Amino acid sequence: VDAALHGALLGITRNLPADQAVMGFARICEGSASSLKSGLDVSTEAGRQMLHRILCRILRCDSVMEEAGSSQQGLGPTPEARLASQCIARFLLSCWTALALPCQQLLLAA
Repeated sequence: VDAALHGALLGITRNLPADQAVMGFARICEGSASSLKSGLDVSTEAGRQMLHRILCRILRCDSVMEEAGSSQQGLGPTPEARLASQCIARFLLSCWTALALPCQQLLLAA
């Protein structure tokens, strides 16, 4: 799914009740989760590039959830920021076992 479609879907999802928005975020990022869970060989340039693209896509999606439609200025996290943090936390928890190994391999290789 391309970035424009991700953005449009997240725009719709952001307006759902929090529990549904978190599930919607996970569904939108399902392709990224599948790529992570299929296993990435970060010992190759192609594997490192794929990991980078996946992480950037997830972070862009989370940024859209946080910033788009945000009207509150000032101190403290906005409701959108709280929702975005719930979305990414749930997503990372669901993919942690698949994400931890390639990240650990990269850190140890540095």
